[in-house]
Amino acid sequence: MKMGAIPIPCTTLLTPKDIQFRAGIAEVEQIIEGHGELEYMEESPELKFLNQWEKEVEESRPLSPREKLSVDLRTAVEQEKFELAASLRDRLRKMEE
Repeated sequence: MKMGAIPIPCTTLLTPKDIQFRAGIAEVEQIIEGHGELEYMEESPELKFLNQWEKEVEESRPLSPREKLSVDLRTAVEQEKFELAASLRDRLRKMEE
């Protein structure tokens, strides 16, 4: 199995250190995979720690304005506040232009 980069939409708040951290995790996974130790990847306390730490950091970072609008839009739709939802949708579309 080869690991590669897949372009996905993500926050612009990622710093070069965030990207370097994620690349470091992927590099450790590639080394383990290269030695044929795939089952160790699931058990590795180091990888578990790094992945959990990454998750905690990601969850604690502030939302970008676009992400905040997306959350507000979802909430407005769930609460059936459709006029507000339409306004938020339009603001999101303007940000994308």
